[in-house]
Amino acid sequence: MLFSRKCHIALVGIYLLNAARLLAFEDTSNRRTPPQLKPMRLFVVNIRTHLLNIVTDIGSKEDMNSSKILLVLFSLMLSLTAVSPAFAKKDLPAVNDEGMELVKNSDLATVYADPGADLSVYNRVWLQEATVAFKKNWRRDQNRGYSMKVQTSDMDKIKSEVAAIFKEVFTKELTDGGYEMAEEAGDDVLKVIPAIVDLDVTSPDIQRSTRTYSFSESAGEMTLNVELFDSVTNDKIAKATDRKRDYQRGYHEWRTSVSNRADARRMMTSWAKALRSALDEARSSTTP
Repeated sequence: MLFSRKCHIALVGIYLLNAARLLAFEDTSNRRTPPQLKPMRLFVVNIRTHLLNIVTDIGSKEDMNSSKILLVLFSLMLSLTAVSPAFAKKDLPAVNDEGMELVKNSDLATVYADPGADLSVYNRVWLQEATVAFKKNWRRDQNRGYSMKVQTSDMDKIKSEVAAIFKEVFTKELTDGGYEMAEEAGDDVLKVIPAIVDLDVTSPDIQRSTRTYSFSESAGEMTLNVELFDSVTNDKIAKATDRKRDYQRGYHEWRTSVSNRADARRMMTSWAKALRSALDEARSSTTP
């Protein structure tokens, strides 16, 4: 009987640990942590640590009252629910300072759009080259304690590669959806201006004469800021922000430029699909 009770308690604990892991943004959803939720995120991580201690102590404390354990776990579950990212958009203004309205239930973390704009009129996309900026102090942190120092030329190369991958991914997704790529303004041309910020490559594959090997659990993370404009009038139609973080594998693996590029493509593909989905939805809404 004791074994059965302990198993049930352990299962509940494991379930809540996974919930805490999701809320601590260590999953594959890669949702951006709004500034106002950062203290809550730290709180969730601390809760997860206490949960782990509770679950692991169950086997050594056979005289512990199971109802008290479940009460503690249930209370922690309520605390976790209170800081869930699902509530993040409720803290955002319904209308931003540009007069754009917040889009609810979007595929990206934050989307504001002109309520009077019509995406269905655009059949071609003029994709500007993505600007790329590293996370603050990325180079300093990378060079701390390592003999293989990151140089300015290494950062420039990474930024160029990231911008090229972005263009490749978006071009493929949009052309596969039947949209033409444009190089100049036109009545049916949507201009897209992307910017990748807070780029954090966990283990960059720096090429030197002496071969070294890098290992990490994750490729890193990056945030997309993108703005959509009418290419003729230059009126802003929408703006969006979304953060992507490569999932934590739970073990270290060899990181190379090939694996880093593959992970970057995977993260960017979801952004490209979101843009294509928005265009498809606008087009289908006007189809008789």
